[in-house]
Amino acid sequence: MLMKMIAERRGTKAADWLLFALFMLVTLAAPLFWLFGNRPAFLEQENRYRAEWRSPTAQTLFDGSWGASVERWLADNLPAREAFVGIYAYWRYGTGRQRAEDVFFDGRGMLIEAPARLDGADLDRRLDKICDFAETTGLRATLLIPPTAGYSAKAHLPRYLWEGYHDDAVFAAARVRLGGGTADGLADDSTADGLVGGAVGLVDLRDVFLNSDEPLFYRTDHHWNMRGAYRAYAALGPALGFTPRAAGDYDIEPHAGFRGSTYSRSGLWLTRGDEIELWRAANAVGGVSSGASGEADDTSGTGAAASSGSAVQNAGSAAPRFRVTLSDAAGEVSDDMFFTSRLAEKDQYLVYLDGNHPLTVVENLSIAEGETLIVVKDSYANSLATLLAEHYKNLVLVDLRYYRREVSALAKEWNADDILFVYSVEHIVNDADLLWLR
Repeated sequence: MLMKMIAERRGTKAADWLLFALFMLVTLAAPLFWLFGNRPAFLEQENRYRAEWRSPTAQTLFDGSWGASVERWLADNLPAREAFVGIYAYWRYGTGRQRAEDVFFDGRGMLIEAPARLDGADLDRRLDKICDFAETTGLRATLLIPPTAGYSAKAHLPRYLWEGYHDDAVFAAARVRLGGGTADGLADDSTADGLVGGAVGLVDLRDVFLNSDEPLFYRTDHHWNMRGAYRAYAALGPALGFTPRAAGDYDIEPHAGFRGSTYSRSGLWLTRGDEIELWRAANAVGGVSSGASGEADDTSGTGAAASSGSAVQNAGSAAPRFRVTLSDAAGEVSDDMFFTSRLAEKDQYLVYLDGNHPLTVVENLSIAEGETLIVVKDSYANSLATLLAEHYKNLVLVDLRYYRREVSALAKEWNADDILFVYSVEHIVNDADLLWLR
């Protein structure tokens, strides 16, 4: 009996030691794996690179920035980080706190960015810069401010949230600073198609987006989708002097599985993806009219009217219709505005003109002679440009976040006829790079 008890005790002690050894192994291995584990440098779900380890210096130790960089490194290299990010995001969502985040669901399950901070003085400086540039160069200038997805979701957001969006205030300020009217009323020369006149033409899309019966933004990205880009294109026709092609004239090529910027920032990994669409026009149309501008017969996305006076090119022709040159890619040239290899990547929005570059030139090979349009823009213009390009001989897109030459010199170099500014509310409010315009 005694021997049996001793054997059982030895067995219990052995089990205890085994459990202790396993505990110590996990306790020591977890931080070692955290510190030295080999993990991919790119966080696929969050669409960004992990923070890199930075060695301390006397300056970074003194100013405290090294400690902050260590915290970022530890957070980014936490084992199973993206799983923990998702659990936290859904916990916030389940407890009703998710709408306090930078990205939240609206009533339709669309991921919406929170309102941008508005500084009226900064906004005025940027608008004055646009107005001064137009007056100095003598170019016909137009400003297009895409509405935010949150403002456009008025019917699907609580009133207190919707009122936080600054689209109305931004447009009112633009109307005053650019010479089109007063802040408390519509300009006297407002027109039904959304064009507000003045020193710089101002195209207003707010009502179009508020009253749309279909989503004009992606579910998982802050950009407008191609249907939203088409609404902007149709509204620009009267302002820029071309007849917009009817929506029914395009062959639409959908690609599933797009999960964009708001998805990557939200942590809500179970959100259903979007379809990203490539709109290809079968036949070429004429360029910008030198006389009065026309209007599309249908801008709702359902019509099938063709543009009048178009120079038709055989849809089956093997000859390329466009030549796209990217300034910062060793002069890379493409014969397609859609870079379809990008559809295999996480950020499929890069399919439009290969994303943002300092300078992108789209040459329309189906027009022997035509006008040149300079587009000073943010990324909203990338998809819009694929619709605009067929109306111009040359479409020259400038991104001031990366381009530091004088845009006025560029306009002279290309003998530009018009300049179009495309800046979303967030960028025209917060993007200091617009102050480089000269």
